[in-house]
Amino acid sequence: MKKSKSARLHRQSGKPRKRHIRLPDAAPLNISRIQLGASKLRRQKGSRDQRQILKFAAEEFPSGWQEVETRVIMQRVGRRFEKLELPNPKYDVYLRALRRRKD
Repeated sequence: MKKSKSARLHRQSGKPRKRHIRLPDAAPLNISRIQLGASKLRRQKGSRDQRQILKFAAEEFPSGWQEVETRVIMQRVGRRFEKLELPNPKYDVYLRALRRRKD
């Protein structure tokens, strides 16, 4: 007796093949930004280290870090990473986080 296509076992694993179900085409969803929230539609930009660098820089320099030299920011923010026992990010990560280098 011949087995049906879906009942045949996968050759290597011996398990049944997964069935793919084709769903009918649905009308496109019309969801506004308000319903989803703006954060759901935006892609997260930057790594965790980059977000952490910006947060620490804003706390270390309350009047603004934009005019401060990168090496000064690296020294002060690097101390915060050391206190948390996290590895200090590389120079390139600082530049990208501070928007001083293109991605």
